Formats: sequence, C-alpha cells, structure tokens
Amino acid sequence: MPKIAIPNIFISEPPACQVVSCFRRLKIMLSEGMLTALPAYFPTCEGAYLVGGCVRDLLLGRPPADYDVVVLGDPQAYAQTLAAAAGGRIVAIGKPAFRLWRVVAAGAIIDVTAAAGASIAKDLRHRDFTINALALDMS
Repeated sequence: MPKIAIPNIFISEPPACQVVSCFRRLKIMLSEGMLTALPAYFPTCEGAYLVGGCVRDLLLGRPPADYDVVVLGDPQAYAQTLAAAAGGRIVAIGKPAFRLWRVVAAGAIIDVTAAAGASIAKDLRHRDFTINALALDMS
C-alpha cells in the first residue's frame, strides 16, 4: 500500500478554524498502522479531505465503517476517479443542490460531497459535532 502523507489536521474552534500541525501542536503520532486503514485506491489530490467519524476512527487506530470525503472542486469528478481506480460504481444521492456521490467499491462505502463554502475551514464551521469538524488533508 502506498504511503499517504497527511500533513495537517484541521480543527474547527469557534469562532474560527485553525490549521494545527499534527506533529507539533497536537503531538499526534501518525503511525503507519493508522494509515493502512485507508484503501490504496484513494486518489490524493489538492482540496480533498477525509472528514467526520472516519477521521476519529483513524486517530483511534481502528478501520472506519465508511469514509466521508469533502472536496473543494467537483465532487462528481472525484467520485468518478475514485470509482474507476477501485473498480466500483457511483450513485447520486439527494437533490442536485445537496447532492452527494456515493462510491461503492471493494466492500467500502465512500460518500463524496462538495465543501460548504470556499475553503475547508468554512465547511468545518457548518458541521454539527466537534468530531465532524475534523478533516485530514489528502494532498
């Protein structure tokens, strides 16, 4: 499995979101074992973030039940790339204004959505629970 560099963890703290270095300020050790839970077919790209409960599960060293990805670009294009890489399929869920693209591949469920705002910081401010306001940069 290729190594995935995860340079930052984004944490929403009212009233603003700050980027926290996972090695320095939070002193979170990102072990290789934690990253092996990520499927190898996840494309890494600028502006794609794992968010919510799957981030919590990775930090706790357990495999996520599903994956939620927020992209700053086109979520459908990211989902199509992901599905093609994994040999899976995509399903559109919801109304066009709030569409989510579900990728079902190799026993994994990955929900891909557009960021709620022009940045990951703005998206995280809209999340309902503290754990849902965590994001791992996938670039």
